[in-house]
Amino acid sequence: MGGQLDTVLDGVTGAHVPATAAHTGPGGDPYLVRALRELLADPVRLPRLGAAGRRRALGTYTWDRVAARVHEVYESALHQPTPVPEAAR
Repeated sequence: MGGQLDTVLDGVTGAHVPATAAHTGPGGDPYLVRALRELLADPVRLPRLGAAGRRRALGTYTWDRVAARVHEVYESALHQPTPVPEAAR
């Protein structure tokens, strides 16, 4: 799912499973089932993942950082050459 590969660090703040896991029928996706079983089998790991995720979110996704990143993207877009349509050439 979009953005989650950047947000969730596999094995550090959560677990990655292939995108197909969200689109399966009865019985679920084997990758998702395996990931959930592994997480549930290690109750000590769950709070660690949650704490790491919280630290990452609080340190990475502050308003100042997000605003700065949006500003960078807009600045970059402003300095890109404007494509000229074929019909205008």
